[in-house]
Amino acid sequence: MDREQIENSLNNLESLQQAYNKVFDSVEGRRVLEDLERVTLLNTTTFNSDALIMAFQEGGRAVMLHINSMRKMNIKLMKEVQDDG
Repeated sequence: MDREQIENSLNNLESLQQAYNKVFDSVEGRRVLEDLERVTLLNTTTFNSDALIMAFQEGGRAVMLHINSMRKMNIKLMKEVQDDG
């Protein structure tokens, strides 16, 4: 990937992050996040003796981890590192 492609990717990522934050920063969005955290077992174990159930639960948990990482990602720092490189 050349420098311009990386810059475009970071700009797209920043735009996507803004969309995530717009959706989840409202009162309703925070309420939905709290519900998703509960039903996806984000803050608890997903262990189950049935491997299929555990895989299903891990899938939901992975979605929540992705949402949280998109909202917290430090894109400004990523751009600064890119500019220094």
